[in-house]
Amino acid sequence: VVIGSLAAGFFFFIVTLYFGMRDWDLFRKWVLRNTAAGTRPKTAEYLDRYDVVLLRYWKGQALIGAFDAVALGLGLWLIGVPLVVPIAILTFVSSFIPYVGAGIASALAVLVTLGTEGGGAALLALVLSLLVFNTGENLMRPWLVGETIELPTFIVFIASTIGVLVAGAFGAIVAIPLVALALEAQRIFMRPEQQGAGDG
Repeated sequence: VVIGSLAAGFFFFIVTLYFGMRDWDLFRKWVLRNTAAGTRPKTAEYLDRYDVVLLRYWKGQALIGAFDAVALGLGLWLIGVPLVVPIAILTFVSSFIPYVGAGIASALAVLVTLGTEGGGAALLALVLSLLVFNTGENLMRPWLVGETIELPTFIVFIASTIGVLVAGAFGAIVAIPLVALALEAQRIFMRPEQQGAGDG
């Protein structure tokens, strides 16, 4: 059930992302055309920042997911675990849920290894999972998306958890960028207007 929900949420996310990217220019023009003249400059700035935040975030997430999937899959293959390809695919998909996804993929890898190769191999799978996911989450994530998504780990975990409770897998996937975009909106729209050069 969890895997099915995650797959459905990821599919819905991919479809939404595709149409959002395809129609972004039209959407941007429509928003600016229907925005009051006084707030149009800040709205344009926010839309530009919106594009940057989402692009960098999802690109970073995809790279982290690819690293996790390849590293974990290769390690499990060396241990002799079957079903390596499905586990790698799930690892890539679940990586779009920060921290929570790593736990799901780790649990699956360890359980499959325990059921097929025994306790010793399962312990190796657990150590491998911890090494791979700690590298991805704690080393690669700050490097790839740190400049765009400047959120404490605690906030990331809480946002992902709330996303799951509110909208299932889809909510978990989009929770972090939504929080980041909300903070960007607060920063831009709540910023005091600059005074003219001659004021003072």
